Amino acid sequence: MRNTKYLIILVLISAFMYTDVIAQRHVYRRGKMTRHYNPETVRTIQGVIENIERITRSGWYANREGIHLTVKTDQEKVTVHLGPSWFINGKIALEKGDTVEIEGSVITYALKEIMIARRIKKGDSELVLRDETGTPAWSGMGIQRQR
Repeated sequence: MRNTKYLIILVLISAFMYTDVIAQRHVYRRGKMTRHYNPETVRTIQGVIENIERITRSGWYANREGIHLTVKTDQEKVTVHLGPSWFINGKIALEKGDTVEIEGSVITYALKEIMIARRIKKGDSELVLRDETGTPAWSGMGIQRQR
Protein backbone atom coordinates (compact mmCIF):
# COMPACT_ATOMS: atom_id res chain seq x y z
CA MET A 1 0.00 0.00 0.00
CA ARG A 2 2.81 2.34 0.92
CA ASN A 3 4.57 1.75 -2.42
CA THR A 4 1.34 2.55 -4.24
CA LYS A 5 1.14 5.96 -2.55
CA TYR A 6 4.69 6.77 -3.59
CA LEU A 7 4.01 5.62 -7.12
CA ILE A 8 0.92 7.83 -7.38
CA ILE A 9 2.82 10.82 -5.99
CA LEU A 10 5.67 10.22 -8.42
CA VAL A 11 3.26 10.00 -11.37
CA LEU A 12 1.51 13.24 -10.32
CA ILE A 13 4.79 15.14 -9.93
CA SER A 14 5.97 13.87 -13.31
CA ALA A 15 2.68 14.92 -14.92
CA PHE A 16 2.93 18.44 -13.45
CA MET A 17 6.53 18.82 -14.58
CA TYR A 18 5.69 17.61 -18.09
CA THR A 19 2.71 19.97 -18.28
CA ASP A 20 4.89 22.90 -17.22
CA VAL A 21 7.48 22.13 -19.92
CA ILE A 22 4.77 21.89 -22.60
CA ALA A 23 3.15 25.13 -21.41
CA GLN A 24 6.46 26.99 -21.58
CA ARG A 25 7.14 25.68 -25.08
CA HIS A 26 3.65 26.76 -26.15
CA VAL A 27 4.14 30.30 -24.80
CA TYR A 28 7.46 30.59 -26.64
CA ARG A 29 5.96 29.44 -29.93
CA ARG A 30 2.91 31.63 -29.50
CA GLY A 31 5.16 34.64 -29.04
CA LYS A 32 6.80 34.27 -32.44
CA MET A 33 5.66 36.94 -34.86
CA THR A 34 5.96 34.45 -37.73
CA ARG A 35 2.71 32.80 -36.73
CA HIS A 36 0.96 36.12 -37.28
CA TYR A 37 2.52 36.99 -40.66
CA ASN A 38 -0.22 36.98 -43.28
CA PRO A 39 0.91 36.93 -46.95
CA GLU A 40 -2.55 38.19 -47.97
CA THR A 41 -2.03 41.54 -46.18
CA VAL A 42 1.41 42.38 -47.61
CA ARG A 43 1.92 45.96 -48.71
CA THR A 44 4.82 48.34 -49.32
CA ILE A 45 5.28 51.68 -47.58
CA GLN A 46 7.76 54.50 -48.01
CA GLY A 47 8.49 57.01 -45.31
CA VAL A 48 10.84 58.54 -42.79
CA ILE A 49 11.96 56.77 -39.60
CA GLU A 50 10.65 58.78 -36.65
CA ASN A 51 11.67 56.39 -33.89
CA ILE A 52 13.83 53.30 -33.44
CA GLU A 53 12.96 51.24 -30.39
CA ARG A 54 14.68 48.18 -28.98
CA ILE A 55 12.12 45.94 -27.33
CA THR A 56 13.33 43.36 -24.81
CA ARG A 57 11.10 40.36 -24.15
CA SER A 58 11.85 37.67 -21.63
CA GLY A 59 11.63 34.20 -23.05
CA TRP A 60 11.67 30.87 -21.31
CA TYR A 61 15.35 30.47 -22.06
CA ALA A 62 16.74 34.01 -22.59
CA ASN A 63 15.97 37.68 -23.03
CA ARG A 64 15.46 38.61 -26.64
CA GLU A 65 15.88 42.10 -28.08
CA GLY A 66 13.91 43.09 -31.16
CA ILE A 67 13.87 46.26 -33.23
CA HIS A 68 10.68 48.22 -33.86
CA LEU A 69 10.42 51.33 -36.02
CA THR A 70 7.87 54.10 -36.24
CA VAL A 71 7.72 55.20 -39.87
CA LYS A 72 5.88 58.33 -40.99
CA THR A 73 4.40 58.03 -44.47
CA ASP A 74 2.40 60.69 -46.34
CA GLN A 75 -0.85 59.31 -44.86
CA GLU A 76 -0.03 57.71 -41.51
CA LYS A 77 2.43 56.54 -38.87
CA VAL A 78 3.19 52.83 -39.07
CA THR A 79 4.72 50.68 -36.33
CA VAL A 80 7.07 48.17 -37.96
CA HIS A 81 8.49 45.03 -36.34
CA LEU A 82 11.80 44.17 -38.02
CA GLY A 83 13.24 41.26 -36.05
CA PRO A 84 15.98 40.43 -33.55
CA SER A 85 18.70 43.03 -33.12
CA TRP A 86 21.49 40.43 -33.34
CA PHE A 87 20.36 39.62 -36.89
CA ILE A 88 19.87 43.21 -38.07
CA ASN A 89 22.91 44.91 -36.48
CA GLY A 90 25.75 45.33 -38.96
CA LYS A 91 23.65 44.37 -41.97
CA ILE A 92 21.85 47.69 -42.52
CA ALA A 93 22.44 51.02 -40.78
CA LEU A 94 19.20 52.64 -39.66
CA GLU A 95 18.93 56.04 -38.03
CA LYS A 96 16.18 58.43 -37.10
CA GLY A 97 15.37 60.60 -40.14
CA ASP A 98 16.33 57.96 -42.74
CA THR A 99 14.00 57.46 -45.69
CA VAL A 100 13.13 53.78 -46.08
CA GLU A 101 10.94 51.48 -48.14
CA ILE A 102 9.45 48.55 -46.25
CA GLU A 103 7.46 45.60 -47.52
CA GLY A 104 5.56 43.59 -44.95
CA SER A 105 2.37 42.09 -43.62
CA VAL A 106 -0.02 44.41 -41.78
CA ILE A 107 -1.67 42.62 -38.87
CA THR A 108 -3.44 43.33 -35.61
CA TYR A 109 -1.28 42.32 -32.66
CA ALA A 110 -2.16 43.14 -29.04
CA LEU A 111 -5.05 45.29 -30.30
CA LYS A 112 -2.70 47.45 -32.40
CA GLU A 113 -2.12 47.48 -36.12
CA ILE A 114 1.53 46.78 -36.93
CA MET A 115 3.58 45.75 -39.94
CA ILE A 116 5.86 42.73 -39.78
CA ALA A 117 8.63 43.60 -42.21
CA ARG A 118 9.62 41.16 -44.93
CA ARG A 119 12.30 43.41 -46.39
CA ILE A 120 13.64 46.90 -45.72
CA LYS A 121 15.42 49.09 -48.22
CA LYS A 122 17.44 52.24 -47.48
CA GLY A 123 19.11 53.82 -50.48
CA ASP A 124 21.07 51.08 -52.23
CA SER A 125 21.06 48.78 -49.17
CA GLU A 126 18.38 46.14 -48.79
CA LEU A 127 17.93 43.57 -46.06
CA VAL A 128 15.57 40.63 -46.57
CA LEU A 129 14.17 39.59 -43.19
CA ARG A 130 11.57 36.97 -44.16
CA ASP A 131 10.54 34.95 -47.18
CA GLU A 132 7.14 35.28 -48.90
CA THR A 133 5.46 33.07 -46.29
CA GLY A 134 6.90 34.98 -43.33
CA THR A 135 9.58 32.48 -42.32
CA PRO A 136 12.40 34.49 -40.72
CA ALA A 137 15.79 34.58 -42.42
CA TRP A 138 17.43 33.98 -39.02
CA SER A 139 15.61 30.69 -38.44
CA GLY A 140 17.09 27.39 -39.53
CA MET A 141 14.70 27.12 -42.46
CA GLY A 142 14.67 30.80 -43.45
CA ILE A 143 16.44 32.45 -46.32
CA GLN A 144 20.02 33.50 -45.72
CA ARG A 145 20.66 36.22 -48.24
CA GLN A 146 21.27 39.91 -48.24
CA ARG A 147 21.36 42.33 -51.14
